[in-house]
Amino acid sequence: MFFGGAMLGPRVLIDLRWMIPGRSGGLEVAAFSFLGRLLARPEVETGAMALTIIVPWELIDQFNAVAPPSVALLSRDSLGSDALRVVHALTGRRQRGWLDERNFDIAYTMNGRISADISDIPTVVLISDLQHLIFPEFFEKRDLTLRKAASADVARRARHILTISEFSRQEIVRLLGVDPSRVSRSYLAADPGFERRPPVSEQDGVLSRYNISEQRYLLIPAQIWPHKNHMAVINALYKLARSGRDLPMLVSTGRADSPFAQELMARAAASEFAPHFRFLGFCPQDDLAGLYSGAEAVVFCSLYEGFGMPVLEAMRMGCPVIASNTTSIPEVSGDAALLVDPTDSDAIADAIIRLQDEPGLRERLVAAGRARAEAFCWDRHCDDVLARLYEACGSTPPSKPGERRVVNLKGGRVASTLGVRFRTITYPRWRRRLLVRLRRSGD
Repeated sequence: MFFGGAMLGPRVLIDLRWMIPGRSGGLEVAAFSFLGRLLARPEVETGAMALTIIVPWELIDQFNAVAPPSVALLSRDSLGSDALRVVHALTGRRQRGWLDERNFDIAYTMNGRISADISDIPTVVLISDLQHLIFPEFFEKRDLTLRKAASADVARRARHILTISEFSRQEIVRLLGVDPSRVSRSYLAADPGFERRPPVSEQDGVLSRYNISEQRYLLIPAQIWPHKNHMAVINALYKLARSGRDLPMLVSTGRADSPFAQELMARAAASEFAPHFRFLGFCPQDDLAGLYSGAEAVVFCSLYEGFGMPVLEAMRMGCPVIASNTTSIPEVSGDAALLVDPTDSDAIADAIIRLQDEPGLRERLVAAGRARAEAFCWDRHCDDVLARLYEACGSTPPSKPGERRVVNLKGGRVASTLGVRFRTITYPRWRRRLLVRLRRSGD
């Protein structure tokens, strides 16, 4: 890494191809927060660190609007790239490598896998959790096979593995057989959008939009996936209703287009308490602060979490939390939440009753939650990632990190012209549907 006798910084590739808007869960939110810090770092802005980012084509305008000129942005799923692949397939020509791996000293990926086309670059990989090895029954056969192969590949190839809780660090060492010196933990933090409680007018607007104004409600801020354990909370509400207590509404966010989600909603709709269940579908990040602020409590009784971001988000918004006493959640929540056995609906119901009846409990949890959330910091996480990237490629980090700033990637959205709409909505949607059909026809 010498040029003209001067030492240059590392040439870093970040692979974000997995970051499909609205479909990547909490990892997408974490990526936006991390990148907001990274893109504002002096070494990135000045080009001292040569940064290249692979992003989905539907995000290219958003990144272009805010990324420094020194940052190179690539898309692999654009119309032009796909057309070239089709031409090569029809003519029988071998497609030339689209990425020269010799141009990079280190790569970083956050989705727990190393893509084949960057496998020759030394890589630091973030593994959020190993749920697929603990609850394989929650995954389709094809997806489970791919996840297991990806985890084994990372264990073998990664220069270093980052993870987001001590629980996950120990799981990676135990389940993947990785030397503990190759795995380190760096906590995440709540999204910057949760740094302030929204004004009452803004909160009322959100609740009115979802038709839950003037309602007492408990909130489950989670995708409707098996491990999120919605049914245990629904059963807890059955217990409350049958004991004669006034029943709050149970409001759940999260996409509802999977067979599992459809089945769960059908069961809730068929019950005698159906009017008390509300499934909102995918909620934009901008609406979540209002939903947290209006809730009587967040109930997050997941069976397995590598971190548990909704716990911190709720605490930031001054919302009491009832959460699982398993996996990483106690590590994140500390003593600022009511922790319960997520498999015990009676225990969940009792925690809801405690929060309603015990004098001073709500106020104590709100105060403790705000203090707890302050202990988690995105700048610290960015420092940790950069330190591992520099270390993995033998570079020396800057002695002075410079002023802490944030680039607002979410503010990088541009006016919706026909061209932008085609890149961000029409073509990606068409492309995903086609890939799903091709995959099914090959099974």
